[in-house]
Amino acid sequence: MSTEEKPAGIPGKGLQIWGDVRLAADGVIQGAVQGSVWGKEKVIVSENSQVSGSVEGSDVRIDGVVQGGVSARG
Repeated sequence: MSTEEKPAGIPGKGLQIWGDVRLAADGVIQGAVQGSVWGKEKVIVSENSQVSGSVEGSDVRIDGVVQGGVSARG
């Protein structure tokens, strides 16, 4: 990722998403996802964030909690 590119964020303390999340670019999860997260590129689950399903991306960093599996393709 160049210095001009910034990852897409799913922001917010208290933000909750019910359902799966698909990201076409780098992404940062900040909040709770009741489902799985699939990213075409890098996926970061930030500190104090939760994903109830699995997380998959080309590069994956988990600083929060993932209850399902984690898969990095890169």
